[in-house]
Amino acid sequence: MALRDMQGAEANFFFILGRDTLADLPLWKEPNKLIQICRLVVASRISPSIDLHSLEASIPGIKNNIIQLDMPVIEISSSAIRQRLVQGLSIRYLVPDEVEKYIVEQKLYG
Repeated sequence: MALRDMQGAEANFFFILGRDTLADLPLWKEPNKLIQICRLVVASRISPSIDLHSLEASIPGIKNNIIQLDMPVIEISSSAIRQRLVQGLSIRYLVPDEVEKYIVEQKLYG
């Protein structure tokens, strides 16, 4: 709620997640609070479709709180990027140049 205090009651918040993560949302701690605080922006992933009726049964109100991103599906996962870094492989073209530079400078995942 610190963000709400900083930005004011009229601020809109969005939580971006993949469709695969949306399916696991009922397993999260207090998912009902999340949908009260923000809208869920769901990015397409190569994963099975989600049964929104079951999701709605687990988290009432979620169906009206989802924004589906219409975007091309690119098969890049953060796990795969981290694995490449651990193996010493290039992540060029998988992340923006600035992100790659930051990861290298901060010695993340190495």
